[in-house]
Amino acid sequence: QRDLLKFIYDDTILIGHAIENDLKVLKIIHKTVIDTSITFPHMNGFPFRQSLKSLTKNILKRDIQMQQQQQEQPVYDKSSSRSSSTISSSNSIGHCSLEDSRASLELMLWRVRKDKAV
Repeated sequence: QRDLLKFIYDDTILIGHAIENDLKVLKIIHKTVIDTSITFPHMNGFPFRQSLKSLTKNILKRDIQMQQQQQEQPVYDKSSSRSSSTISSSNSIGHCSLEDSRASLELMLWRVRKDKAV
């Protein structure tokens, strides 16, 4: 929190997707916050929210959060110290904060340009 607050000033605009969750964890209150999960409402209304992944795919025509991958892991037979079979497991390394931040910013830029054109 202390390190992050070195970069946040009164006139800083914070942009993110469901950013209130991050701010709650960091115990930060800020007056200018733009949340793409609110700016792009779900068709069923509140409390439903579109995911950042689907918004980015539908609006920016780009895939994000594709880190999840299948990995084969050997299973060793203790008596012979050799691989007897493999198991497949899903290994998710989580979301890339930079990718998510960039997507949120690009969605807001898209929205501003679209609204300006109207």
